[in-house]
Amino acid sequence: IKWDVNEKATLMAKEVIAEIQKNPLVRDVQHLDSISVLQFSLDGRLMLSASLDGEARLSELSGKIVNSFKHDTSVLWASLLYNDQRLVVQTAANTFYLYDLTTGNKQEIANEGQVKAVSVLRDQPLLAVAVDNNLMVWNTAADEIEPVLQRKTYTALTSIQLVKQKEGWELILANNDCKAYRW
Repeated sequence: IKWDVNEKATLMAKEVIAEIQKNPLVRDVQHLDSISVLQFSLDGRLMLSASLDGEARLSELSGKIVNSFKHDTSVLWASLLYNDQRLVVQTAANTFYLYDLTTGNKQEIANEGQVKAVSVLRDQPLLAVAVDNNLMVWNTAADEIEPVLQRKTYTALTSIQLVKQKEGWELILANNDCKAYRW
């Protein structure tokens, strides 16, 4: 806040800040190690938090934990997808875990190599992953994860982005050759 020389405006701003600090939107997100992910559900009722302590959790805004998912290694990345029906978690062991939040089903996707980038479309069941010079896109809506696309590229990928289109989706990729490609 830029403080105004007007005393009344300054007093009002301080009162507003004090009220916000007394009643924050989210209360006490605490993990045992650094928090690596914070994300709200699409309806704004829940918050996903994940940490280097190996835990990913969904909590109500009050702080009440709804679901907790513990892993043997740090959680580096996580996201809700498919209209918040799925949770995908990437651990430091280069393993992805997919949780169906409606059935409780858990699936594991192990990767050979270093994960370079991950992308999802929050309202669709797609998970795109760049591992070294391999590109993989999975459909997470099925009971068993189905590969939609698997390609090997000439150089290592550095970035990947799923982009929603009127009819389906496309990918934007970047690689070590300092080039970006649209698929």
